[in-house]
Formats: sequence, structure tokens, C-alpha cells
Amino acid sequence: MSVNKRGRIAVPSTPPVTVSSTNHHPNHRQIATRAHQIFLDRGATHGNDLDDWLQAERELVETGEEAALVQAGAV
Repeated sequence: MSVNKRGRIAVPSTPPVTVSSTNHHPNHRQIATRAHQIFLDRGATHGNDLDDWLQAERELVETGEEAALVQAGAV
């Protein structure tokens, strides 16, 4: 532990946090649209709205990450 000239503890600076360009966070409308499509694909049976929403979110995140990798030339 180091102390500066004023007798205070010197705290090392931390590097800034960077957000990876491969992170894709779909918005509410994108998730809702995909969840509705999943609902229709399942025969429009009610009772699985949360499962549909979570599946839609997962699919959109995965496809967004893949698209970002392709765009960056990593794939």
C-alpha cells in the first residue's frame, strides 16, 4: 500500500471497462416480435408466454453475436 504526499492512500487507477462489439442486446420490440412468431409456430396455444419470450431473447442474442462476428471478419 502506497501513501501519497498528503498522507492519503494512493489507489491505483483501473482501466476503463470496454464493451465487446460482439455483445448484442435485442430491444423489447424485437423480442416481442420473435416471441409472437414462436407462439404462432407452436399452433398459437396459450400458457407458454414466458418460455416463448426467453427462447426469443436467447435466439436473438445468439444470432446477433454470430452476425457481429461475421461482420468483424472473425468467422
